[in-house]
Amino acid sequence: MQTSQQQFSLIDEWATTQLSPAEDGAHTLPGDKFFEWWYFDAHFDNGYQLVVALHPRLFNVSDRPAVIAVHLYGPDGWKAVEVAAFGPSETISAVGRCDVRLGNSRAWDAGDHYSVYIEQGPIRAELEYQTEIEGVRVGTGVLFTDPTNERSFHWIIPIPRARVSGYLWIDGERVAVSGTGYHDHNWGNLDLYRAIRRWSWGHVVADRYTMIFWELLARGRWDSHMTGAMLWQGAELLLSTNQVNMYSSEVGIDPGEDVYNLDRIRAQVNDNSLMAQAIPQNPLVLDKINFAQPRFGRESARRMLEKICFLSERVPFIGQSVKRWVGYGTYYRLQAECELEVAEECHSGHMFYEIMDFGDLE
Repeated sequence: MQTSQQQFSLIDEWATTQLSPAEDGAHTLPGDKFFEWWYFDAHFDNGYQLVVALHPRLFNVSDRPAVIAVHLYGPDGWKAVEVAAFGPSETISAVGRCDVRLGNSRAWDAGDHYSVYIEQGPIRAELEYQTEIEGVRVGTGVLFTDPTNERSFHWIIPIPRARVSGYLWIDGERVAVSGTGYHDHNWGNLDLYRAIRRWSWGHVVADRYTMIFWELLARGRWDSHMTGAMLWQGAELLLSTNQVNMYSSEVGIDPGEDVYNLDRIRAQVNDNSLMAQAIPQNPLVLDKINFAQPRFGRESARRMLEKICFLSERVPFIGQSVKRWVGYGTYYRLQAECELEVAEECHSGHMFYEIMDFGDLE
């Protein structure tokens, strides 16, 4: 599928609107490129962090398998990772309300809260998300679309911020936890790597303030990119704008890679004197995940090369050589302490963010 940059429309309109519960249910779009995922993260007062992504159809592999990815981060750099694929009989995603199950794990809208139950390998969690900020979308939720072939990519945020409570199993012991959480939902029907060169996304929690920011860089012309940010004080939306400057650090995340960390994010609106600026400090890479990103366009070749990359990944020296010959992308998950400046007042908190680099196709 060739994406026409001339026809690319990055976001259809800017107005921020609230969601109905049905929008967080399962979706369908035409074509065999359809994918969908539900994402949850939680940051606990005891220093642990949990990230769960439920993919009934994975976006970056040709045959779109059902996959769950669970990452549990602890103090002092400790982490546990569980990734598993499931067949159709073990995969359920309901229409009309969020209720997605992969194997023994499930996330669902229980009416007055969301519940997340994870049982994947040694990682177990039973969590309740109490919404503190009502769900939103920008425009119709279409991040971008190509009207020449009905391909599109959608993003909504059912829970910009929640109070999370429940239990984690740490070293086999059931531990009560509480903290803050976030949930979003994506779906589309195209090869993202052909449409997007890179994206950055993250959220900041600082006292009663919450900020969500993002940037999409489309392939092709450098003016084909979009930025955005939303800022809340408590449950009140103070700022929603595409007038965002995201400044990159002069230091690359990895030596030899053309991916740079964020230095600061500045958001404002011309007719509004309010300005918000988030400044990450002491950034830490929680995860770096390389994945096959074959430069060859034929589907049969992509499937074969994806398998070759996967099988060779753990072979010393050979895996790196194969990856660079085939082509690859890299996903970075990071956290940082953060100073959030709002209306000339400074608030301390934390930033949780990601940078997805799909690599070059040439």
